[in-house]
Amino acid sequence: MKEKIFQAQDKFINLGSQLSELFGFSEGMGRMVGFLYLSPAPVSLKAICGRLSLSKGTVSVYLRLLEDRRLIRHAWVQGGGKEKFYEINPNLWDDLRQGFIRNVKTRVELLNKTLQESRKLLKPGDKLDNSIEKHEIEIISCRLQELDEINQKTGFLLENLWKSIPEFTEISGTKGEVELKKIPIKPNKEKFD
Repeated sequence: MKEKIFQAQDKFINLGSQLSELFGFSEGMGRMVGFLYLSPAPVSLKAICGRLSLSKGTVSVYLRLLEDRRLIRHAWVQGGGKEKFYEINPNLWDDLRQGFIRNVKTRVELLNKTLQESRKLLKPGDKLDNSIEKHEIEIISCRLQELDEINQKTGFLLENLWKSIPEFTEISGTKGEVELKKIPIKPNKEKFD
């Protein structure tokens, strides 16, 4: 059975690597989240290094960043001594959702700002030297308008995306006792411009 757990962890390690950019963190951090997500008990720094073939320094940096983002947390292990152990945050999905929304919102706002600045540079009141220049500005203005429409739709989709997910499951408990609890999703009140 241990071999099957190991294989399932490998799949999630690879998945974490592939999805990491979507959530705004490095491939190595994504691998670590994937590993810890399918680890049924807290894992030591040494075990993380060995399982992911990463140096202690790299793992320490990733752990600190993942803790700052509230994706993982320190865990106490009886008989663990001074060694630090880590586990996935039991509220991982809600925290990932909030991080994803923040990450995308930042990009949507950057695009809005760039669109506004570009429009100011190409405002219609400027005198144009020739008809070719006027035609070029019309093409660029149409493209900016298309991009603005896409940006508005993206904001709308993100605002409503998580409302369609009815609930997440929180897993808690100790060794031998696992409790599954349904957690209703409370939509993020932030609006996208």
